Amino acid sequence: MDIDIASIGLAFLAGAVIGALVAMGLAGARRIRLERELERSVGGLLEPMRDELERFRKAFADSMGEEKAGAEALRTMVANEMRRMQDLAGKVGEDARGLKAALLGSVNIRGQWGEAILEGLLRDSGLLKDIHYSTQVTLSDDDGRARPDMVVHLPDGVNIVIDSKALFPNYLKYVEAETPEARKQAIAEHLQSVRDTITALSRRHYETRVEGSIEFVVMFFPLEGAYQLVLSAEPRILSDALQKHVMPVSPSTFVVLLTIVERLWRRSDQDRNAKAILAASQELANRVVAFGTELDAIGKGLDNARAAYDNALRRLSSPDGRNKSVASHLATLQSLGCSPSNGKAPKSLQPADA
Repeated sequence: MDIDIASIGLAFLAGAVIGALVAMGLAGARRIRLERELERSVGGLLEPMRDELERFRKAFADSMGEEKAGAEALRTMVANEMRRMQDLAGKVGEDARGLKAALLGSVNIRGQWGEAILEGLLRDSGLLKDIHYSTQVTLSDDDGRARPDMVVHLPDGVNIVIDSKALFPNYLKYVEAETPEARKQAIAEHLQSVRDTITALSRRHYETRVEGSIEFVVMFFPLEGAYQLVLSAEPRILSDALQKHVMPVSPSTFVVLLTIVERLWRRSDQDRNAKAILAASQELANRVVAFGTELDAIGKGLDNARAAYDNALRRLSSPDGRNKSVASHLATLQSLGCSPSNGKAPKSLQPADA
């Protein structure tokens, strides 16, 4: 129910004035006329207030309506976003389950997945394909054909052979095991799989078949947890692998190796640049010296030319012993009326003894 504040004020003010008139002793028709006049006067005074209050009430109601609508829109947006996030989470979960099934079901997919992670680490370390590392290098020799996943190149022709081994099916069994017995069995199967893979990799002798290779082949675990499980359950496996010229690494330890490789290349580039700068500086110095030598020769030639010019000028304009100069003879001929057809003789033929 809306309350008309202006009407209340009008009634209150009129009542107060009428009460005052009664107190003054006015009554009858005269009092009635004054009451009506007062009502009209007070009404005229309060009418603008009534209009203003009405506008305020309407604006307040509109504001509350807009706020309510905005709150409703916000609730709708939040609800829609929550549904979208739930759908996205469900899709991610489905994709993860699909990837897990594919990785567990196909050796080739596991291999491609491990190679992708390996190459991603190489790129993120700042190494460039076909410059700092090569992929799918095919080896063909007396031991047959083989193709390690990566060969990382170091300065001075040194190479590191890397083979990715996605050994995680048994590790996933360990993660998903619900009983201690199941976990123990999964660990044993995982460790045996790692041992067999190390032995098979060592028999390929990549370290001797790739020119310039270090004496170890790097065995890359793309899944950190699978490597850490070996390290915690039976670390001796890793030391035994080194005896077979196999160096097992995880993504975290492999990054350290790549950092060393990247710094070696950076230092090599700096040394090569320094040598190039030194060679360019030497060449520039040689060219400056050669130019200076030629410039000195030009200066000497100019000096000789000046001396020859002065001698020739002297022969023309200066007397030779008792004989007059060529210029003096020319002046005598001119005085006798034998003037050159092209005008006055040039300055070089003006006699010095004139």
